[in-house]
Amino acid sequence: IALSGVTALTRQTIPVLDREGVEWAASGILDYVTAPDYFHTSNEVSFHPDCPAYVQGRLGAFCSKEAHFELFELLDLDIVELSGNHNNDYGYDAYLETLQWYVDREIAVIAGGETVEEARTPLIIEHNGNSIAMLSCNWPGPYYAQVNEDPNLLGGVRPGAAACDMGWLSEILPELAASHDQVILTMQHWEFDQYTPSPQQRTDFRRLAELGADVVVGTHSHFPQVFEFASGSEPGEEAFLHYGLGNIFFDQQFFGGVRFFMDQLYIYEGRLLTVDLFTGIIEDQGRPRPMTPDERENFLFLIFTQYGGM
Repeated sequence: IALSGVTALTRQTIPVLDREGVEWAASGILDYVTAPDYFHTSNEVSFHPDCPAYVQGRLGAFCSKEAHFELFELLDLDIVELSGNHNNDYGYDAYLETLQWYVDREIAVIAGGETVEEARTPLIIEHNGNSIAMLSCNWPGPYYAQVNEDPNLLGGVRPGAAACDMGWLSEILPELAASHDQVILTMQHWEFDQYTPSPQQRTDFRRLAELGADVVVGTHSHFPQVFEFASGSEPGEEAFLHYGLGNIFFDQQFFGGVRFFMDQLYIYEGRLLTVDLFTGIIEDQGRPRPMTPDERENFLFLIFTQYGGM
């Protein structure tokens, strides 16, 4: 399973994709993301027929053009995470229509839905004798990005992302750990433009590992962040925690904003054997590619030595 971070086909990425095409955008990573059995990304923006024009009733600034959905099909996207905080920016109709596009194209959805139950539903993967549960949620909001079924609450009834409610997570993670070989939890946490996690992020990720998550990955961060191995739910068990993967499709042009990880998890006979750290750079606000050997050496020195304390 290959996990990637922030996808946002919006803002300055829109004219780049219009000019260069989605085939160009996919070309740099196509071989890597189509090799695994499953490719995942966290798409933070819904598609709208009038994008990028202003529309009445929008809640935020971000939308994606419908023509650019083809990029996901070219990349053979298998799993889309909807924990991001911009999916409802252009209104709930755009969210629901985009959700239906995923369903129609057999792209599995985690963290999002029309109801709380849908948004909280784990994705169960049974493959080659392995049983894997994937779950995802949103910590920070904003409120209109999170699913709600109570008309009396702020914003009323709306589709959206599952909130990272610790009462719910404290129940479901041990249940999933007891019935599946591996539990993968990805999430939208609070964003800080830095290579190291905040103290709260470390606390939250470690707590989720203790509850039963074997892999905990931050898909929110616009900076690639460090990782660690932490105590799992059973004595002697370790969990893999990667605090932030960085952007994979976005227009941010600062040093950290164009450098990213993808984590390919190799799971065999129910065990996580290893994690392949793909290191990439986004070129021209729209085309991710692998780092050269020199770029990779410099980047990993930054992550491991300067910020990772290794």
